[in-house]
Amino acid sequence: LFYVGMTRAQERLIVSWARKRRLFGKTRAGRPSPFLEAIPEAFKREHRHTPPARPRPRGRQLSLFGEDLGASARG
Repeated sequence: LFYVGMTRAQERLIVSWARKRRLFGKTRAGRPSPFLEAIPEAFKREHRHTPPARPRPRGRQLSLFGEDLGASARG
């Protein structure tokens, strides 16, 4: 499948892989395909994607039933 993708790409071929992934509830490290080693370095360019930071929610969190969750903790 990798060979077919490479031979059919007309202008650009983007190959991606996950550095980490969750599988069966456990985090596992990923690694690139060993097939990438056969590609000459002149044809490769690495780009590292950094996902944007998630904004923190503001204010108090409410339960599904609408009451203030902080009120029960205060007594």
